[in-house]
Amino acid sequence: MGILCFVFLFVSQWIGLASIRINRQKPNPSFPAKSWLRLLCAASVALALLVFWGLTREHEPVWYRLLMMLWAAAILLACPRTIHLDQTSVWQRTRWGRKISIPYAEIECVASGYEMVLVTAKDGTPIRHTSSHADPEGLLSAMEERSQNRVISGL
Repeated sequence: MGILCFVFLFVSQWIGLASIRINRQKPNPSFPAKSWLRLLCAASVALALLVFWGLTREHEPVWYRLLMMLWAAAILLACPRTIHLDQTSVWQRTRWGRKISIPYAEIECVASGYEMVLVTAKDGTPIRHTSSHADPEGLLSAMEERSQNRVISGL
């Protein structure tokens, strides 16, 4: 079991580093959840759907099936949302699908701490890059280039 965990972590770190290298070369980078977290969320949702299918096939009570759907929905809502940079703004979708966008000209502050970056608009709208997101250094350097604001360290 320990070897399996090691292989999973090794492969996910390798995938994460490769995706960071590719992402930094793009003109409009994005910053998704870390690769191991995306794999874990996808596997959990797949397991919930598989259990749902089995419960349906065996004609189990409806509330068992609803429990599996709630489990899959909770996992999807808990997974961190990707942060995107385009030519005019930084944006992210909320858990419910609403788009939060901050134009570069409206950025008041870009603050950084340990594996966290907080981009705040002049009206107080935040976009948070948490420790569950990939490549905080890449977001910091891209925000410094695009927003023309200095980054405040020590959140």
